[in-house]
Amino acid sequence: MNETLFTKILNYYQITEKDYEELVAPVDETNFAGNRHFKHAEEACELVRAIMKEQGKIFIYGDYDADGIMGTSILTKMFEYEDYIVDYYIPNRYQDGYGLTLKKAQECIDNGVSLVICVDNGISAFEPIALLKQNGVKVL
Repeated sequence: MNETLFTKILNYYQITEKDYEELVAPVDETNFAGNRHFKHAEEACELVRAIMKEQGKIFIYGDYDADGIMGTSILTKMFEYEDYIVDYYIPNRYQDGYGLTLKKAQECIDNGVSLVICVDNGISAFEPIALLKQNGVKVL
């Protein structure tokens, strides 16, 4: 069999040429495919739109690793692109530990934040998220 390197790679990753074409196609808001892979993505988008429409404060709580920093950067740039000012925080691993803290959640409440978006963390921040929700702050 005289396969090309490209064909071998497609076979290795078990994707078709059509799948490959979709993966490398330029992305814009009309063909963004990411939302089909996440449950409740449309509800999350609607929540963000509603908060923005109300001119509510949005706070992005990132993570100190590579994907957390990159995700936080992408989100802040997206809001900047929409001319919407947000605050963000990248925790210090040694001072803050991992994930959203009660201290930071209370600061959000005290500062009138409407929505906290956790990037690459938050999955185990039960107490801080409960505190936020008890005080009317939405959390993604």
